[in-house]
Amino acid sequence: MNLLDRFSGTKYFQEYVAYLREYCDHFALWPRIKLQTKVVNILRNPSGGHTISYVSRNSELENAWSTVPTLVKAEYVVVCTGLHVIPSVPTIPGAEYFSMQDESEGPSALHSHRYKSRSQLQGKRIMILGTGETGMDIAYEAVQAGATEVTLCSRSGFLSFPKALNDFEILGFKFESKKPVPIDSLITNLGETAYVIGELDPSRLGRAYVFLNKSHKAMPYINRPYRNRPKFLDYLSRYIDPPEDSPPQTNFVVDLAPFPTSFSKEGRAVFPISHRKDAIRMANRIVKPELVVFATGYTQSFDFLDKESGYATPADADMRDVTKTGDESVAFIGFVRPGVGMMHEPQVKFWNIDEIWLGAIPPLAEMQIFFWISVIKGQVIMPLTAPHYHLLVKDTARIKYGVDHSAYMSTLAKDIGASPGLWELWLEYDTHILISPISLSFPQPVTALSFDPISDVLWAGSSAGDVTGYYGTRGIRGVSYKVGGTLPVKKVVAGENHVRALGVEGFGTWAKGGMNKWYFRCD
Repeated sequence: MNLLDRFSGTKYFQEYVAYLREYCDHFALWPRIKLQTKVVNILRNPSGGHTISYVSRNSELENAWSTVPTLVKAEYVVVCTGLHVIPSVPTIPGAEYFSMQDESEGPSALHSHRYKSRSQLQGKRIMILGTGETGMDIAYEAVQAGATEVTLCSRSGFLSFPKALNDFEILGFKFESKKPVPIDSLITNLGETAYVIGELDPSRLGRAYVFLNKSHKAMPYINRPYRNRPKFLDYLSRYIDPPEDSPPQTNFVVDLAPFPTSFSKEGRAVFPISHRKDAIRMANRIVKPELVVFATGYTQSFDFLDKESGYATPADADMRDVTKTGDESVAFIGFVRPGVGMMHEPQVKFWNIDEIWLGAIPPLAEMQIFFWISVIKGQVIMPLTAPHYHLLVKDTARIKYGVDHSAYMSTLAKDIGASPGLWELWLEYDTHILISPISLSFPQPVTALSFDPISDVLWAGSSAGDVTGYYGTRGIRGVSYKVGGTLPVKKVVAGENHVRALGVEGFGTWAKGGMNKWYFRCD
């Protein structure tokens, strides 16, 4: 909770815990909740159902557990142990020269889950491996702690931007708000690569391929050595860094670097040679960290599932990543990670909480539970439609459980019959849901429609031969291009990374940014 308290506000988390306690009181859940317990085994019963064995913590002895397990029989089992269980520490030659023991003398290392306070970083040369949100947080922590040197290492770049659209200037006019718009709700296929950092490989450009990083407090320190922008461009538009993170208050730099391939016996990091800007900048630098922080994520373990019982794991859950076909009595909740980590609505109102920003996983987990209950009650129409919500990754990727938040939630809602129809939307939001995109942005009659399978974009073909992408609940216009001539578009099919369109005069394939891949004209 250390980083969460510092960056999100302790008060809100205390209120959230109070809300959870009130919830348990209201629904009389306390007798069913067993705290200070650990499940050691889940076994299938020959007659059906499952037997769960758990031990309780010994209140008299520290870190001691009861020796005789308690048994509970259940018809259904829901596994909610989470994605962040076992620290993932990659093997790097030479890393063994850094001690993983607390209070050790000489160069040391720790996984990010062991970070507790800024005193661990104070006055040291720090190297952080990993540029996810945890790595970015710790980089900022190191700066504030008074580290003498901070090096942030990235394997293949990352997408970073502020979590809210605020504190920027256009033509000298400053935009600031007490309730800024979450920037993830404004992402489109046109602007989603505007904050590329660390030279992402072209095959990974776009939010269908990477997790978006909204921890941006360290960005002024990372950007500093790369800034070489004419003043007139800053006048046209610029993001305003906090004064305390800017000159003259500070000129400190967080050095961005490639992931080291090894460490020498003297503790010097060896970086790979490449054409990346950070690799070129760090090629001749001697970096000998006194503390290496592995912000390299986690893996999961399911040792409590009896191996002889043939239980599935989340990787085997072929029904919406929740349960396995034929074994619906076991569900895995919370084992997907959304590519966008913040809910689109900045204010989530509970009983006595007026304002708190929660992550995207809780509502995803709630929808997963609704889906699973509907499955075991036989209320989901089978077979399920093909999944089009997974982030696009290589077969060699470590993390394969990424999903597009909007596409995944929409799919689950459709599966359980909770997705509103056009008539319901019309009654709720009035006619602007149709009039706005057509009459204001797209005056020609619509002749073809296709929903994007991996993002919240509606592709519309017009009678004038145009294909246009609309995003958001108000149908904001995005990219538009000609299918050929001025005659109507007959068919539009959106895929994972392209749009195919058939017009009266021809057909072809376009990238979602509008670039034509091929076109065949019908004479």
